[in-house]
Amino acid sequence: MYSPEEFGIFTAFLSYSGTLGAFIFLSVELAIVKSNSVRELSSVFGLMFLISLSFLSIFIVTVYFESFFYAFIGFDKLFDIKELVVFGVIFAAVNLVLNQFITRKEQFSVYATSQVSFVFLRFLFSYLFFYFGCKKYGLVFGFIVASILIVCFLIYTSKIYKEKLTFKKVNIFAVYRKHRHLVFFNTPASVINTLLISFPVFYIFKFYGAEAAGFFGLAFRMVQLPITIVNKAMGQVMYKKFIDLENKPHQVQNFVYKNMFVLSCSLPFFIILYIYGSSIFSLVFGPSWNRSGEMASLMSPYIFFSFIASPITYYFVAYNKTKHFLLISLLSLLCLIIMSLSMEINSIDEFIFYYSVLNIGFCIFVMLYIIGDLRLSLNKSLDVVSKN
Repeated sequence: MYSPEEFGIFTAFLSYSGTLGAFIFLSVELAIVKSNSVRELSSVFGLMFLISLSFLSIFIVTVYFESFFYAFIGFDKLFDIKELVVFGVIFAAVNLVLNQFITRKEQFSVYATSQVSFVFLRFLFSYLFFYFGCKKYGLVFGFIVASILIVCFLIYTSKIYKEKLTFKKVNIFAVYRKHRHLVFFNTPASVINTLLISFPVFYIFKFYGAEAAGFFGLAFRMVQLPITIVNKAMGQVMYKKFIDLENKPHQVQNFVYKNMFVLSCSLPFFIILYIYGSSIFSLVFGPSWNRSGEMASLMSPYIFFSFIASPITYYFVAYNKTKHFLLISLLSLLCLIIMSLSMEINSIDEFIFYYSVLNIGFCIFVMLYIIGDLRLSLNKSLDVVSKN
């Protein structure tokens, strides 16, 4: 239906809006789940409002005047729809808040319903825009309309509109002091992690154009689909479970091992994707998307390790170890940037190969760190018990 070039524009739109929306609240939205009282929650909402107002103002002004920074990352190619990117950033930020609020209320079925509905609505409106002749930006418009409807649905069902905002200086500063580790450590880690995912889109869109970004975008979105589903279905549940199991290292260890084992059972699927990726994409999407299948095959080993590691990274946030995750993510991003600038990369396939190898190393290191930290915590707890 849509061409690779049109899908490339949509992929770039999602990457830029998602990356820029990742730090609108400076990760304070994670404090929604951790708030111990109604007063603390209202203060968290107040702090989030002040932070988001400041950053959104800066973002809107710099986009309006088309700052040179955006040209550096290739965003200048989307200046024709910069207003839509602003809407995309706002919806990405609002979704972060709604996700955390629904997690706090444990309305996981509501969230699951919204995600299924969003996929259907996005497809429906994208098709309608294509049918009525809006081809170039039809996918973007479809995404925006579907986002508006789903955000309205989540606001209504979660009843977040009933929550109060507190702007008292004493309460705001108290909340900030309690959760400042989220601002200083989790925000950079979140932005870096988002950049690690979006970097190949930025790179390919800037140096190889919209069509190449479209081929890569479809491949990346399809192979990322299992991770997205698992994160949506399990991520928030695991985050809540980690918090509930605080100071119970043995139960946390069993919980992590169990989930890693279950997720690793997906290996046969990724082996099939690696061998027959090109044929699968040609069969499902048509012969014109054969190139996407080749890219998907190259990425399948990295996606397998990411599929296992991604859900358990909530461990770092739940136990205030975000500074460690920040250092791991920063090291990985620096390696990616150095690789892109220093190595002579002659093709997209070569870039995807190096990108995948780097991310496999990142995922393995994250899993080993969590396992080692759990063993250390368990040994400490056993020492305390033996002394008593």
